[in-house]
Amino acid sequence: MGNKRFLKVFTILLISTAFIFSFSHFGALAIANGFGHKEKYAQGTAAGGIQLSGLTEEQAQQKLSAAVQKWKASNPVEIVYLAKTVKLPAEQLHFSVTESMLRVKNGQASPLVVTLDHNGLRDLVSKSFPDVSPDDVDIARLDMAICHAAARLETANLSFDLSGYALDGNEKETTVSKGSVANVSIAEATELENWAKQFPKVNIPAHGMFSLFKTAEKTGASFSNEALSMIATAIYGAVLPTNFEIIERNTGNELPYYTTLGKEAKVVKGKLDFSFVNPNPTAYQLKFTVRNGAFSVSVAGRPFLENYKMVLKDQKTIGPETTVQYHPALKADQSVVLQAGKAGYYAKVFRNIYSQNHGLLKSVLLAEDFYPPVAQIVAKGNPAQAENTDGSSETDDGSGHETDTSTSGSSSKGSKKSAGTEASKKSEKSTSTKAETSKDRENTTSTKAETSNDSTGTHDGKDNGADSKS
Repeated sequence: MGNKRFLKVFTILLISTAFIFSFSHFGALAIANGFGHKEKYAQGTAAGGIQLSGLTEEQAQQKLSAAVQKWKASNPVEIVYLAKTVKLPAEQLHFSVTESMLRVKNGQASPLVVTLDHNGLRDLVSKSFPDVSPDDVDIARLDMAICHAAARLETANLSFDLSGYALDGNEKETTVSKGSVANVSIAEATELENWAKQFPKVNIPAHGMFSLFKTAEKTGASFSNEALSMIATAIYGAVLPTNFEIIERNTGNELPYYTTLGKEAKVVKGKLDFSFVNPNPTAYQLKFTVRNGAFSVSVAGRPFLENYKMVLKDQKTIGPETTVQYHPALKADQSVVLQAGKAGYYAKVFRNIYSQNHGLLKSVLLAEDFYPPVAQIVAKGNPAQAENTDGSSETDDGSGHETDTSTSGSSSKGSKKSAGTEASKKSEKSTSTKAETSKDRENTTSTKAETSNDSTGTHDGKDNGADSKS
């Protein structure tokens, strides 16, 4: 009897406990479902760069859909080749928001699921850029790059240059251009060899910049301005037949012996640098070698869709002028070359861009190079020191005054007295004539002095020995 009562009480308690437990558990779940309480994403959750923290799944999906539509409406993706730009139609990009939501990880960032119409992209390239064959473009890599940017709803760097997506048959890096300087001196050759040992390769990242100053600073070694100019000149020669954009390049007043017109790049530490930018979406390398007295640079990387060539136009050679200096130590018919003249040069430097079929696509002016001529300086005697045409010459008697030295002959021996008397009379007349001539000569001397002053002004204060006479 007692056992039956115990079992009855135990059963009642067990049922009551199960009821209370079930009510608390399933009641909470029912309230959550019945009153719309849903789980929210944790802090740091994002998809395609859009923050989803604190949102429910439904709210997150709505936010993503709106963000995608806004991004597509701005139509940001561009395909560029040379000076032409084409917009990628927004409908060619397909966003799957539903699948993107399935890949969202709580508390983490993830990209959106995006696909691109591969055939549509190929047709766009073919029709928009007739100078480019789609077979020469890596459409698959271009497709991947566009989808990668779209999956993150990027707003910058959405211009894709076809030059960076040239299709290489073996997908290996090749040498795309070369430059060099030759016949370098022994002193500079040692520095160039040191450079090549420390920098056998220099990486130029995609959209990255190269500066000779900054690269040289990495070595800690001190290079002369002459050696740095040779290095810059060789690099510039290798960069000219590429699509790299020159940022800074300088020239000197005289064309160096180790290069030709249009290819110099002068460097002065702390003042003149040489720098350029790689505009391509892939990296390139500069490789340096020294062999047989020549310093060479090669650019290695993916080949370009087009061919580049440096061309000089309006090229001129400018002859030197001659500057004359008058020196009293020289005779009138003497001349000495004090400084040899050098010709000057002028040219416009262009970069011609050709298609794979060798058709000229574009010609870009890079620089105008000018090297001024060096004047020839000649020392001469003053023409005023020439002998007089009447057979007499002017000499300095040591007192600072000039006297006349006659060069005519006297009467012969055995002449008669009467002849001597007549000669005496004639001598008196001659003395009178000489006195008048002396006055005229004084006037001439005054005129010479004025002429000498004018001559001094004409030759910018240079020494003139014609004014020593009085």
